[in-house]
Amino acid sequence: MVNIPIIPPATEIHTELLPDISQTWKVGQVLNATVERGGENLDKILLRIGQQILESKTPLPLKTGEQIKVLVKALGEAPLLSIITQPTTAQLAASQLRPFINQQPDWKPLIDIALKLLAGNQLPAIARPVLQNLIQQIPDAEQLSQPNILRQLIERSGVMLETHLARRQDVNIEKDFKALLQQLDKVLQSISPVAGRTSHSDQAIRLIETYIRNPQLPLPVLAQELGALINPADMRNLLTAIEAKRFDTPLTTAVVQLFAHIQKQQGTAALEQLLRLISDQNNIGELKTALTNAVSHISQQQLLPLLREADSALLLLFGLPVRHDNETHWINFRIEREKTSSAQAGAGWHVTLNFDIAALGPMQAKLHLQGKQLTTLFRASNNETQAKIRQHLPLLQQALQRSGIEVLKLDVVAGNIETPQPIMTNVHILDEQA
Repeated sequence: MVNIPIIPPATEIHTELLPDISQTWKVGQVLNATVERGGENLDKILLRIGQQILESKTPLPLKTGEQIKVLVKALGEAPLLSIITQPTTAQLAASQLRPFINQQPDWKPLIDIALKLLAGNQLPAIARPVLQNLIQQIPDAEQLSQPNILRQLIERSGVMLETHLARRQDVNIEKDFKALLQQLDKVLQSISPVAGRTSHSDQAIRLIETYIRNPQLPLPVLAQELGALINPADMRNLLTAIEAKRFDTPLTTAVVQLFAHIQKQQGTAALEQLLRLISDQNNIGELKTALTNAVSHISQQQLLPLLREADSALLLLFGLPVRHDNETHWINFRIEREKTSSAQAGAGWHVTLNFDIAALGPMQAKLHLQGKQLTTLFRASNNETQAKIRQHLPLLQQALQRSGIEVLKLDVVAGNIETPQPIMTNVHILDEQA
């Protein structure tokens, strides 16, 4: 929507202009108008509204004969009208996507769950090789410090997968993080169904009642069907409540009756087998939830740059896991090129890195690079981390200077790190299976 103030008519324009035409208008009213004489930005134009012709200036180029709608913003001696512009396809898509790309959970929880399940040998054999391959692709800190390897990791971060596929570029697609996640998802889908975010307690109770009356289902099938009706979080809470002898829900009571029936009819070994099967099913369910969040997080990073209206600056968002001291940490990157006019020299770059390292607390580094001139500001969430960073700044400056970088500023401050918007846990922006 663009404002166009009406100006007094020029003497050379021989058209009838009624000074009180706006007396019939109301603020908020939408009027149909025809461009009688167009022009470029800030040119004088003529608009026909009804039977009257008005002269004004416009910040938008308009063509003679063009049909437009204008909104009455203000009345008075110089009424103010706004052109109601039609959104482009990209703008319309952006407006529809924006509510769903608030903030998706990252995929560090997936790595944590995968490491736990692999260490405890708590996964079906078919899933272990795929998960191990994913873990093996995580670089260590030494690899991130090597420019060639870092470039490869950025290309395989997942945000460029579809581009590489469309261009048929050979960049080791099998090592791309998003491709690995999709491969893992196919394997998990083939193992067994898992409940969604909402449990179906009534159906689970009916399944248990049917089994108690006629126990024909093999225990593995029973565990799978229960897992398809009760999501992992609810199942874990349910088992915890049973262990604590809290039978305060109909589903809890039904599960206790099921366990008692199996132990009585088939023995303790059968009950222990069922509990192991339920535990395995729950592990798969938790892994699937973390996997869905991980794919959504990468998709969010791919789509967010598309929502930047009226801004042609290059924007790249991606995240990389990194192994250090037997732990996996996370670094989120934001790389943005400055907008420049054609008269200016080469564009500068803004780079923001957010670090997730438990022992140090949240950290952030903001860099501005113009040619070979670099300005860097670190921000630490606590004073101890700030002191550690300050202690190592001289080493960093020496390393940058040896690489040919002119360091204009290098500093660290303590303060809160900018937090992302609340995570939308009930909405996922893309169905990767579609």
